[in-house]
Amino acid sequence: GIVPKSNEDSVWQEYLLKVEENNKLKEIRKKELDSLKELKSKNSSITDDELLNCKDSANLPKYKLKKADGSEQILNINEYVNQHIKKYFNYPEFAIDYEIQGKVSVQFIIDKEGKIQNIYANGPENGLILEQEALSIMSKFPVAVEPASCLGKKFRISYTIPIMFTISD
Repeated sequence: GIVPKSNEDSVWQEYLLKVEENNKLKEIRKKELDSLKELKSKNSSITDDELLNCKDSANLPKYKLKKADGSEQILNINEYVNQHIKKYFNYPEFAIDYEIQGKVSVQFIIDKEGKIQNIYANGPENGLILEQEALSIMSKFPVAVEPASCLGKKFRISYTIPIMFTISD
C-alpha cells in the first residue's frame, strides 16, 4: 500500500533531510562542473570551426556490442544508452511507496579515450532516490566506448539523457 507523506512520518522526514543535504552538495558540484567545462573547452583539441565543418561527417561515440554468436554489432551511443537504461532500470520501492516520480536528466562526458566521466544527475523535487537510481544505472556503463571523432581527430563530447520514472496505475 501507499505510505502517507504526513509530517509525522519519520522515514519521510529523514529522506527530506538527505534531499536537502544532497541539494547543497549538488550546487557545489554544479559550480565545479561549470568551471571544469569552461577550462576544458579552452583546452579542447578541436575548434568550433572544425566541428562545424564536419557536422555531417562527425562520428559520434559508438559501442561495439558482442553478440552471443561471437559477432559484433556497432550501436551509436544513443541506441546503446537506451538499451542500457532498459536493461538496468529498476524503480526504487521507496519511490513507489512515496509516489516520487518524474524526469531525471543525466549529464556525462565521453572523453577522447572513450571513457565516461563527470556523471551528474538532476531530478524532480525530492527526487534524490530517482537521481541515485539513475547514477546507479550509469555506473554500470561499460568502461569505454569508441570516442567521437571528426576529420580524424578524437574529441570529448557531453551528453544529457532523460530517464523517466513514472508510476502507472
